[in-house]
Amino acid sequence: MRSKLACLSGTALVLFCWGCTPTKTISKNVEDAPEAKLVDLGNGICQDTASGLMWTIKKSDFFSNREEAEAYADNLEYAGYADWRLPTRDELYRLHELYYWKKNGSCRMGITGSYWNGRRGERAAAGYWETYYLCSPEFKFIETPGKGTVRAVRP
Repeated sequence: MRSKLACLSGTALVLFCWGCTPTKTISKNVEDAPEAKLVDLGNGICQDTASGLMWTIKKSDFFSNREEAEAYADNLEYAGYADWRLPTRDELYRLHELYYWKKNGSCRMGITGSYWNGRRGERAAAGYWETYYLCSPEFKFIETPGKGTVRAVRP
């Protein structure tokens, strides 16, 4: 009986620790940088004041593949700009970090949902960043194959 209990305890510990293997650790850079925040520009766009990136507040409908998502972003003409694109996974990570550290200010775009991301010529996927609070906290990117919206970014 004791060996079965030890085996179950060991398995539970391994599974718990495996669940805490991060793809990114929460960065203190966003927390400690007073200039890092999102500002609602009042025209359907939020801007990251530190990086200069502009994000559409409204996200698109769902797309089932990257080509459709890219075409949507490439052809988007919104708020006087025509150079919208898919964000990279790291840019989506930064957006989630800003929300995590409550630096979204007046920007109420929401970050839940699955988003297409990736640069041309690189592997792209739809997915979202999930926060694991028991693991320090840390973010993990969870892929959602074949299903996602676009939160366009520029420049």
